[in-house]
Amino acid sequence: MSSSSCGADRPARRLLVAAFDLLGAEARVHHGLLCAVLETLPVDLHVGPERLRPRVHAARLIVVEPDGPARVTVRTDLATVDALLDARRTVLDAVTRGELFVRGAADALDAAAEAFSICLHGLVRCRSGPALLDDLRRHVSNPR
Repeated sequence: MSSSSCGADRPARRLLVAAFDLLGAEARVHHGLLCAVLETLPVDLHVGPERLRPRVHAARLIVVEPDGPARVTVRTDLATVDALLDARRTVLDAVTRGELFVRGAADALDAAAEAFSICLHGLVRCRSGPALLDDLRRHVSNPR
């Protein structure tokens, strides 16, 4: 799915597609590392009402509708993502408050944590990363 096909009613999809596009353009090493992890790790992301699955297609990260079983399922919302990224909330706090739910076997959770780390490490190296974070903050402060 390309960025152009993401509507305003799908902000999590739009932001995730933009993040993957940014990694592909500005942090190729991290994009490749993330592709390697996600090729064998079906992860379903439930962000508010949206259901997403990152997938690798033709050596590119894309976002599709979940299909088939996931090894890891994450449920949260964009406000929690923003709070985690801005260190206003820890992962443990988000889980205990019921704002973040993560399910999977230990090895899959370990791989998902590695994928998340790779993604964040890549995004902080991107010149355009701050603009993407600003976009997330704008949505959270004015969800339309």
